[in-house]
Amino acid sequence: MVMDEANSVNKSKSISLFSATSLIAGTGIGVGVMALPYLVDKAGFLVGSLIFVGAFIISLLLHLVIADTFIRSKEHDIISLLDRYVFKGKKVFKIIFLILLCLTLLSTMASYVISGGEILENLFGLNPLIGRLIFWVISVLPVYFGLKSIGIAEDILLIGIIGLSIFFLVLGIINPNLNITSDGDIKNALSLFSMVFFSLVAIFAIPEAARGLGYDRKKTLLSVALGNSTIFLVTLVLSIALILGSDSVSKFAPDGFGDETWEKILINVFILIAMMSSFYVLSFSFASNVKESLNLNKYLCYVIGTVPSLLLSYIPADFSSFIKVSSGIISIIMIIFMIPSHIAVMKKDNFEKKKVSFYVILDCFLILGTIIMAVGSMF
Repeated sequence: MVMDEANSVNKSKSISLFSATSLIAGTGIGVGVMALPYLVDKAGFLVGSLIFVGAFIISLLLHLVIADTFIRSKEHDIISLLDRYVFKGKKVFKIIFLILLCLTLLSTMASYVISGGEILENLFGLNPLIGRLIFWVISVLPVYFGLKSIGIAEDILLIGIIGLSIFFLVLGIINPNLNITSDGDIKNALSLFSMVFFSLVAIFAIPEAARGLGYDRKKTLLSVALGNSTIFLVTLVLSIALILGSDSVSKFAPDGFGDETWEKILINVFILIAMMSSFYVLSFSFASNVKESLNLNKYLCYVIGTVPSLLLSYIPADFSSFIKVSSGIISIIMIIFMIPSHIAVMKKDNFEKKKVSFYVILDCFLILGTIIMAVGSMF
């Protein structure tokens, strides 16, 4: 039956390798990167650089492990994967996971909507409450046209994101403004690790990428590796650019970037594009999991997957508060659900004991990384 589902992925639902890579990359490049320059400044440049590299290595391994899980299982979303290998029909676990999934996705998307409202206020002087609504409307449109339309949108946005990141780096190098602090402490280092790790997380796009590529092992793993590496490079380049090009780094980095009006406009447009890119995939993933859990009409699931984030954005809280909630919950999801599902899939495939032992050690290493992420999200 699982093989039949995998074979049913027809051309109308398939996506290219580039589109799959864009899905992964676009999911991770979001509002989290806007808090990184401030945290790097607090942790110290040298420590911050080491944290960036360490978080990337752990993130890349984690994403490849999760991709391997979906390739082997041929499951088309997270809920169906966990229901088969971890929950095993026990509804209480499924309910707990659904609650955690809803909290993390809604918190992340709400942070995008809040930040989108602030950016539209900066660009056009709009009331931020109205700006949130406008950002949300623009961001949800591709969701209602399905996976292929999201893939096309991600292709276009990713090209713009990469191009603008390089431009901002060159601009910061030509006209540097800020002197980086060299001191820091463990608290700031943990907080930075958590935020970097959160910025690299694109696990919710992996099922969509694997399904769109027909569960082709080589293409899926390559798309995940390229996508996660793209997130890392863009995040690193943009963080350096924002640090170099700012007189002082605020919690929302673009506030202090650039001396000219056009520079401020361009950086705000960039962030708007990056957040829209992430919002597409997260809301579509949320809707897909709702459909799998409740078996409702797909358009009703799209409404459920998009509208709550708008309503949540009107709660009086800033974007960083929602991000901290989301990063903490994601680490719990990794530890309790996703990594155990990989071990279960391997056992189901009757792996050699040596291979299973290797992957168990790897999974334990990844669990340690996610625990550090959870601890860092508390600061």
